[in-house]
Amino acid sequence: MAREEQSTKQCRMCFREIDRRARACPYCGNWQGRVQLAVFVPVLLLGFGLGLVAYGEWLEWLGRRLRPDGRAAGAVAYHGQISVTQSEMFKATSADGDIVFVVGKLRNESDVEWEQVGVEAEFFDPQGRLIDVEAEDHYLEHLIPHGEMAFKVRVVADRPLEEYADHKACVDYAKDIRRNPW
Repeated sequence: MAREEQSTKQCRMCFREIDRRARACPYCGNWQGRVQLAVFVPVLLLGFGLGLVAYGEWLEWLGRRLRPDGRAAGAVAYHGQISVTQSEMFKATSADGDIVFVVGKLRNESDVEWEQVGVEAEFFDPQGRLIDVEAEDHYLEHLIPHGEMAFKVRVVADRPLEEYADHKACVDYAKDIRRNPW
């Protein structure tokens, strides 16, 4: 009897006695291995697919950051279609050090909706020499036709705050929303 018990086992699904060496139950067809391939393989494939999507998103983000011209894919240079209508410079000291802000408004003079607007701020010393520059990408905002949008450019000052006497803000690039419809 002991010999007979060792040659059989109970099916994990239907609980019938089956041959100990059986990989699948001859009655219900349930896989008898320790790891259920019916669950393991789809989970593995799903994880692999999600990993590929995340990797693709990461590569796209990295590509935007490492482009030699600093522009997002599909961004084009502008010739008066977006203008800076107002800008002011503020200086402050924080835990990060001395900071210079430029805040202002952009106006869309065209019939096109723009996104991923890049604003550049140039900083000048009291003699009018360029001493610092910073570009800020506004990826989440959309600038509707003939509309306005606020912007902010923040730079940690490389020089003493007294040397930041004046500024100039301009639009460096933006993306025509018609080129990449969602």
